[in-house]
Amino acid sequence: MQLLTSTAVIVTLCCAMIAAITDLTTSKVYNVLTIPMVIAGLIYHSLTGGLIGLAGSFLGLIIGFGLVLLPFLMGGMGGGDVKLLAGIGAWVGVPAIFYVFIAAGLMAGVCAIVMLLWQKRSVARLAGDMRMMWCQFASLSQQTATEGWADHSITHSQPRRTVIPFGVLVALAVIITFFYASWTGM
Repeated sequence: MQLLTSTAVIVTLCCAMIAAITDLTTSKVYNVLTIPMVIAGLIYHSLTGGLIGLAGSFLGLIIGFGLVLLPFLMGGMGGGDVKLLAGIGAWVGVPAIFYVFIAAGLMAGVCAIVMLLWQKRSVARLAGDMRMMWCQFASLSQQTATEGWADHSITHSQPRRTVIPFGVLVALAVIITFFYASWTGM
């Protein structure tokens, strides 16, 4: 990751921290942050060239977006989290986006286990939740985005779930990735 300029590191860290704060306070990562982040990352790397360049920036964007698209489609995270990872990918490119994703994913897994233990949920309930998520995913391809379906999903929504603020974990993953890269000389 010696390919990253200090500008790329600073912008990525600042945007990730803003996303973490808004995710903690409002449970949202706003488009007003993520969309300009994506565009600015592409523009910056196309103008500065360097070893990442526009192609590397675009590839990082696509990979960052793609890595979290399935969890988003399954209802496991919000669209802001997807666009945040795409924006980070546009700034840091490949392979750094993989490191950020892996670190955030591992932290999310640990948080989920801790939350399950904290809430003392039974294994049967966990299996039921997993079965429900699978059914929702399987029926996603069969559902249409009609107004009736949207009304049904709003009026007959599931009980409120405890959510993990993924934007916070992504911000921590960015910090860990940059620290690890500078420590190991990657």
